[in-house]
Amino acid sequence: MVIHKILLVDDDQMIVEDFKRTLVSEPMFELSWVSSGAEAVKTISKTPRRFSVIIMDYLMPKMDGAETTKELLKINPDLIIAMYSGDQTREAIKTSHSAGAVEFLDKGISQSRLIESLKSFCKKFEDTYQVLQSIKPLVSKTLDSNQKRWLKYPGKYFKSKVQDKTLIIS
Repeated sequence: MVIHKILLVDDDQMIVEDFKRTLVSEPMFELSWVSSGAEAVKTISKTPRRFSVIIMDYLMPKMDGAETTKELLKINPDLIIAMYSGDQTREAIKTSHSAGAVEFLDKGISQSRLIESLKSFCKKFEDTYQVLQSIKPLVSKTLDSNQKRWLKYPGKYFKSKVQDKTLIIS
């Protein structure tokens, strides 16, 4: 079984404790936590590929979830980031998606729905990773060293998505 590392970015300790209680019965998840956008940027800068999924609070002091999401995607454009907030306004949802979040989850979501969403995000991570790893040897034979940079962070150079286990590059 694959253990997926989840990074929770939230300044509310009670939310963090609730999240931990929700995931304690799920051995496929390993939870890490930081309390600010700046800490998240620092963590991802050190290890850009460490986490399968990042769950981001939308409302945080200094650097909010949308700003943090933009900064994290500059470091690794392939990150899967879901916004997690009690603010369900159209503006919050629109801003989050514009920043690059793949989903906007209500903090009032049921435990079962939260786990289902995390599993779905992790499946997307696995599919993307598997496809990228399978094409890496094929592509690397035909590229020179400068062109091989895209293999490390393809989202930085191409728009890509995995659909039905097929990598679509545009």
